Amino acid sequence: SENDYNSSFFNIDTAFDFNQKNTTLALGYGFSSDNVWAIEHCPSHCDGSNGIIGQYRRPDISGDKQTHQALFGITQILDKYSLLQANLTYSHSSGYLSDPYKAVYTPWVNDPYPNYADSGYSHDTRPQEKHQFSILNRYIKNFPNLNAAALHLDYRFYIDTWQINAHTFELSWHQPLATHWSVIPKLRYYSQSAAEFYQPFFYIPRADGYYSSDYRLASFGSFSGGVHIQKTIFNDMNLNFAIDFYKRDYSAGINGNAGSSVDNYTFSVFSAGIRYKF
Repeated sequence: SENDYNSSFFNIDTAFDFNQKNTTLALGYGFSSDNVWAIEHCPSHCDGSNGIIGQYRRPDISGDKQTHQALFGITQILDKYSLLQANLTYSHSSGYLSDPYKAVYTPWVNDPYPNYADSGYSHDTRPQEKHQFSILNRYIKNFPNLNAAALHLDYRFYIDTWQINAHTFELSWHQPLATHWSVIPKLRYYSQSAAEFYQPFFYIPRADGYYSSDYRLASFGSFSGGVHIQKTIFNDMNLNFAIDFYKRDYSAGINGNAGSSVDNYTFSVFSAGIRYKF
C-alpha cells in the first residue's frame, strides 16, 4: 500500500521431475488486483476530509486493474556439464493501465484542471487491455577444468498487443576462485519497438483516442553489464560486491521506430551486501 497505489497479489508454482530427473517441468500462476490514483497538492480550501491532509486524489485519474500471469517451463539436462531451459510466460492485464502522472502534448485538447502550466496537454491514455507473451531460452555450460566455471547464455523474446516487441541477449561467466571467492562478469543488450500509440509529441488526433509519451513505451536499445564478486564465509555467510552500468539510447535499438534523444540516459550502481542463512 502506498499513498497513491494499493496492490493485492498471490502466486503459486510447482515443478515435476521425470526422465530420471533429467527433465523438469515448471508451472506457475499469479494474480494481482490493484487500485491506482493520482495525488495532487491540496488546494487552500481542502479540509483533508478525504483522509489525506495537504493532498487530494484527482477524481478523474484513478482506476482498478487486474493481472493474470501463467508460466510454463521445461529444463532439460543435456549431459553432466550442460543444460537447456525454456520458459513461456503469458500475462493478461485489464482495467486502468495508464500512467496517472504523465501528460501528453495534444494541442487540440485543453485540460480542465490547473495542474499543467500550459494548455494543450492531456492525460496519458492507454488501452484498457493488454496481452503479453514472452519466451526465455537459457543455456548453461559447466567447465570442470576451469575450477567448475560456468557459461550462461540467455535470449528472451517479448511481444504484446500494444505492438511492442523486444529482444534481450545476456551473457555471463561464473568463475569460482580460491578460498571461496567467485567473480561473475556479465553483459546484456536489450532492444524494443515502440507502442502503437507512442509519440514524443502528438499534432494530429488519433482515431482510437490513445496517447502516450512515456519513454518506457518508446523504441530504444540499451547496453548494460558489470562485475559481481562474492565471498563465502563459514558456509552460512556471503559477502558480495558489485559494479553495474546501464546506457539507454533511442538510436541503439534494432527496430528503428518512434523514440527521442531526450530520453537517453546512463547510470552506474555500486553496491555491497551481506547475506546470512539460518
